[in-house]
Amino acid sequence: MDYSTRALRLREAIVLGSLTLLFFFWVIPITGLAGLLSYKEVKKTMPWLGHLIDSNEKIRAIVQNSLPSVAMITLNALLPFVLEGPSSLLLYGSGVNAVQLSHMYKDSAPGVWSSTHS
Repeated sequence: MDYSTRALRLREAIVLGSLTLLFFFWVIPITGLAGLLSYKEVKKTMPWLGHLIDSNEKIRAIVQNSLPSVAMITLNALLPFVLEGPSSLLLYGSGVNAVQLSHMYKDSAPGVWSSTHS
């Protein structure tokens, strides 16, 4: 199946729009999780867990210092995999591989590419 340049451009615009929305909406869960993982918030929302954390200084140190950072790092490490999904849809079923797609863009916008990549 061969897609026209217009169809590929439309598919690219849809994928780019969805990736942009996903990227901006990624901030909401990250911010929410960061707020929930603070020691004060844990004690306020789950007092039983606060008492458990307070029972041991080592656990308290881990929760206060390491847990929020590890959670943020883990979620942000997952972001490239989440973003890769919609971008792979750009090429799925089109019969065009990434190299062919880059050549199509190079040929369709010669003024842009010729000045920077000649």
